[in-house]
Amino acid sequence: MTVIAANDSGNYAQPQLPPPPIHTVTGNETIAQVAQQYGVAPEELARGNNISVDTALPPGQVLTLPPHA
Repeated sequence: MTVIAANDSGNYAQPQLPPPPIHTVTGNETIAQVAQQYGVAPEELARGNNISVDTALPPGQVLTLPPHA
């Protein structure tokens, strides 16, 4: 067992969290369609992306999915 002094930063690196899951919009997808695909509520998906459920999604827009999606 290795003991590291409290003030010794050594080579310790903070563990990195995985990036949040994303979805890149294709075609004429809607928030409701994307939400259904990942099993989340459209309101939750919209809220997490600072848009409304009625927002038109242009192809190529990247949506951040909830972590549990």
